[in-house]
Amino acid sequence: MKLLLLFLFAATTAVAQLTNLTFQWEASTNATGYKFYDGTGTNRVLLGVTSNLTFTVTNWSTSTSRTVSVTATNIIGDSDAADLVVPPAPAKVQNLKPVPLSIVMPVPGLIELSQDLVDWSQKIRIGTGSNSTSVRLSWTQYPKEPMMFMRPKAIPPPTTPPLP
Repeated sequence: MKLLLLFLFAATTAVAQLTNLTFQWEASTNATGYKFYDGTGTNRVLLGVTSNLTFTVTNWSTSTSRTVSVTATNIIGDSDAADLVVPPAPAKVQNLKPVPLSIVMPVPGLIELSQDLVDWSQKIRIGTGSNSTSVRLSWTQYPKEPMMFMRPKAIPPPTTPPLP
């Protein structure tokens, strides 16, 4: 019996480096159940048996890398283990501070915004409101907000059509 696994996991709760992780895999032909292990080879520890295609590990320490494995089982026996190395969670960055941004650009102008450096469809149009020929735009990026990129773009002055 061959077992093809696709592991998808998501943190469901997190408290001080302990997290509950749900693992999901694809069904194996003729399997009546699955055994979920922590570790590989002779160092495996059985965490549980399930007939579902998911298994939730509770109070998982995310500070170190771990290897888990799953075997499909039926009356004939167990399949070879499908292993997955789960990397440690990235360390939380402390003391994030707002990042100020200041753009000076000609008026009239356009500021294009992007979160992925591909889609620049969000725009801020800058126009004249007084005798000023430029404007200063200040923006503060806060750590909890998605990263925003900006670039100025000058709007060419309208040209008059040629006379016939």
